[in-house]
Amino acid sequence: METTAISAYKNLIVVPTDFSEVCANAAAHAAGIARKINFSICLVHIIDRNTRNWLKSNSLDEIALESKLTALAGQLVKDYNVTVTTHIREGEIFTALGEVSTEMGANMMVMATHGKSGFQRLMGSNALRVVTDSPVPVLVVQKRGFNEGYQRIVFPISNDMEVRQMVRLAISLQKRFNATLLLIQDFEDEPRFKAQLDVKTQQIIEELRRYEVQYKLTRAGEGDFAANVISFAAVESADLILVMSLADGEMPGFFFNTWSEKIMFNTAQIPVLCLNPVDYGTIYYELLS
Repeated sequence: METTAISAYKNLIVVPTDFSEVCANAAAHAAGIARKINFSICLVHIIDRNTRNWLKSNSLDEIALESKLTALAGQLVKDYNVTVTTHIREGEIFTALGEVSTEMGANMMVMATHGKSGFQRLMGSNALRVVTDSPVPVLVVQKRGFNEGYQRIVFPISNDMEVRQMVRLAISLQKRFNATLLLIQDFEDEPRFKAQLDVKTQQIIEELRRYEVQYKLTRAGEGDFAANVISFAAVESADLILVMSLADGEMPGFFFNTWSEKIMFNTAQIPVLCLNPVDYGTIYYELLS
């Protein structure tokens, strides 16, 4: 996507919902962000097979969906004083959410992931597919609340991901929330890979210093990097973790490696902002500027 496409973005956050408690929490996160950076929100429900089964089992029709969306929108307006619209569309949730985000000019999506409490089952591989098919960054939220925003943001650095693409977005978040970026560097014992990682880390630090960003660097020990990141985030009382998907060299699209998936569904329930690389270029850099 060309840099000129930035003009198509409308300072909008898309929030899919199946009206579960955790989806209401995602909407609260979106409202907190929107109030902080002067964005608007669109609450979206995709009518799929799960929706129709739910309506049938509760003897409801589609008007009930409109009523639920309107009620949730009204509560967000009352609680956060933000602009909220609603949208209902039929389709497959995996593709329809990306289409809605593109058509509306959304800058980002805030999506809940949960267990069996939500009838659309936005969990595990289903949530991953929404994220990797998304044309915009996706904030994945569990039950943890927005509270005071994102004051402490974890930025994992490894040789697995081209994380340098996350730097300008991380800077924007740091400035918006007056946050501290908590860099955690993966462990590498092979000299060549360690040298590559050190160069990458130094480039990131130089950019942060150029923008006078508050940061702290920690080097992880040996062991599973995902577990190290989650443990580090919990000890540091982090509010947000940044991760980036990987480009597939043989097939179009993106995927998450195992440790990124573990971070996304972390047991500490820390929100995770997920980005797809390369194809979206500098849009991430300007997303929250």
